[in-house]
Amino acid sequence: MDFHIWVVFVVAASVVLVVPGPTVVFVVAKVTDLGIRRSFPVACGVLAGDLVCMSLSLVGVGLVLSTSAVAFSIVKWLGIAYLVYLGVDIMVKTRLRHTTAAEKTEHEGVNESRESSRSLFFNAFLLNTLHPKGMIFYSSFMPQFISGEKAASFQFLTMGLTFLCLAAVNLLIYMAMAMHLKRLKGSGRFRSGTLVKYVSGVILIATGVCAAVM
Repeated sequence: MDFHIWVVFVVAASVVLVVPGPTVVFVVAKVTDLGIRRSFPVACGVLAGDLVCMSLSLVGVGLVLSTSAVAFSIVKWLGIAYLVYLGVDIMVKTRLRHTTAAEKTEHEGVNESRESSRSLFFNAFLLNTLHPKGMIFYSSFMPQFISGEKAASFQFLTMGLTFLCLAAVNLLIYMAMAMHLKRLKGSGRFRSGTLVKYVSGVILIATGVCAAVM
């Protein structure tokens, strides 16, 4: 694809990515809870979800979801249910970990050991892929930058790789910000990080509720 078109695509994609969605909220919640190193599987799950959504949109699934009300509703309600589940899960675990100061360490040890890297990856992956608007977005956004003078497959590949790189940078920035919150929490300015986790859970649940009524 032409360089000037690629630059325009980078600018447009960056604007889209900078607005935090449910996946960013989930990543931030995990970083403030587990730390940046243990949260890398979450970021990998988000990027894997982006890759799957882009791939499916290119083979026509995005078009099917945009034209079939039944298919869209099924995927939509699966995504809503998973959003609410993750929000409730974050809030419940936060509640358990902070029932008393004496029980805090014990509960953290139990919960973190049970939340494996595989679990963190698949939670983020499913959260991203069970969002039908994602595939519809890719199938409608990327074709706007396709030039008819060159092979469409190569242009889609270029945009896909570019978008994934931009998404990775965006996640790293949010993770760094979340890690800063975690350090502030450690210094006592954010007591136990409870507020951050509760807010993250509420945002996920509210996003699911808003999607359900729209």
